[in-house]
Amino acid sequence: IPRRWRSEAPRLVKLVNSPPNKTEYRAVLIFILIAAVFVALRFWRLTSYGLWFDETFSLHAARLGSTELLKFVARDIVHPPLFYVALKGWITIGGESLLWLKLFPLITSILSIIPFVLLSRELRLKTSELNLSFFLFAVNPFLIYYAQELRMYSLLLCLVLWSLTLFLYFLNRHSKFPYLLLVVNLLLIYTHYFGWFVVFAEFCYVLVRRRDRLNYFLILVLALGACYVPWALVVREALIERRGLGENLNWLSRPGLSELVWYYATLNGNLLLRRTTALGFVLFATPVVVWIYRRWQSDDDFKLDFLLTFAFLPAALAFIASYVLPQSIWGERYLIVASVAYLILVSSAALRLPLTQLRTIAVVLMICWAGVSCYRNAMHARDRINWYELAQTMTNVEPHNSKVTVYTDAEFVASPIRFSLTSLGEQRFEVIAGNDMFGRPTRDILEDASNDDHFWMAYRPGEQSSQSPQEFLRARGCTIDSEFNVSALTQKVIYFPVICPR
Repeated sequence: IPRRWRSEAPRLVKLVNSPPNKTEYRAVLIFILIAAVFVALRFWRLTSYGLWFDETFSLHAARLGSTELLKFVARDIVHPPLFYVALKGWITIGGESLLWLKLFPLITSILSIIPFVLLSRELRLKTSELNLSFFLFAVNPFLIYYAQELRMYSLLLCLVLWSLTLFLYFLNRHSKFPYLLLVVNLLLIYTHYFGWFVVFAEFCYVLVRRRDRLNYFLILVLALGACYVPWALVVREALIERRGLGENLNWLSRPGLSELVWYYATLNGNLLLRRTTALGFVLFATPVVVWIYRRWQSDDDFKLDFLLTFAFLPAALAFIASYVLPQSIWGERYLIVASVAYLILVSSAALRLPLTQLRTIAVVLMICWAGVSCYRNAMHARDRINWYELAQTMTNVEPHNSKVTVYTDAEFVASPIRFSLTSLGEQRFEVIAGNDMFGRPTRDILEDASNDDHFWMAYRPGEQSSQSPQEFLRARGCTIDSEFNVSALTQKVIYFPVICPR
């Protein structure tokens, strides 16, 4: 028997013979209940909205052959290929039903519970800290949304949690070369480019806090770079061909301080009420400030340093890069890499407040705030267009024996409509998009549409337009008897049937 095991034997015998600890049972029961809430919230309305454009892009990529897939993703430039390859395998196993497709990000999100628990153990969190941070993780609307979206973000978060766990294992166990960490980080950077920010944050932490492990970690970074060279060369060719990132990322503006603040307000939980953002910051940030102050007055606290590094450094790097690079790369969803570290940070900080009454008040308020935010966002679902509602309206209005063309202003609108109609088993509709992927209705598509005697028009209204599609079509003598719309928090789609004279 190994000596270490023999030395642990008396403690284990005592633990087995000791009476049951009601506090521990209660904590385990609370964790199980939170896990049930975690899963239930991610199943809630999973298949109610169809797929929007980015999700149909994922599906289109996964339908391609292996070589074509890699070329297609390389031309898009914005993301590495791992998620699309994994989705292709998922579709090969179970097909393309909406439920099966949505289960891929959902299951990945649920599996992230495992590295979350292991990370908490490596951080030596108390049971109360684990359960509070797990609750905030479970009910956060931002994380729930991306656990249901057919994109790489739930996979990205799962890999980040594994990376942080193995990184701490590498530091705490004094193992030599972190082979598992190398594998996970390689998967991470092939899932999303922001994975490099996590790797860089790990490097900074080693450089500042654990220089005794620096040589090994430098070898890891060099190995990652060498493994990434093939993809970097492919992307370089695509960048030259497409003359930079402007065509792909021109919709991303350079962030200001308000965008940075709003990201962390999103992690706190939005109540969808005016003037509540500042109140949320007071509630969630005050315990962190107190913890930082008390750390300066006492011994080093590796837990605080670790959580501050991974909660804020990736966002800071993205913020700086958005000004240094020719094109902004700022996107809230990309910063999901910092989300769970932040939630653990605020939970641990609240449970370290100096007075028992103050700790109780802070924890209760955090739980209530997060719960209300989850409820209001789940009930309103204001950030998703219901493409199924749009498709169902078209199928209900049109006679069953008719063949109809749907004209749209852009592929951004056309792709979700196509998928929703196909999911409903509708083969009567042909969806035609304008030339501009993200543009407003163009005169060309309206000219083509007005040559048909009967069709549907779907478009996103612009803030400023000299003439609406309805006005243009009526000027051509067309009749529009009814008009419908579906909307989300920041976008709206208007659609209507049109009859034109021959």
